[in-house]
Amino acid sequence: MAQATRHDAWQAGDSYDLHMGRWSRQIALLFLDWLVAQSSG
Repeated sequence: MAQATRHDAWQAGDSYDLHMGRWSRQIALLFLDWLVAQSSG
């Protein structure tokens, strides 16, 4: 029986951050403001 390969998502975090982190940091505060507005209204 073949052993399944386990993907460790935490190991992929650095490459994800290089690609997406720069964008998500720029919009994070706007997104949080939008969440607050959605929950209050």
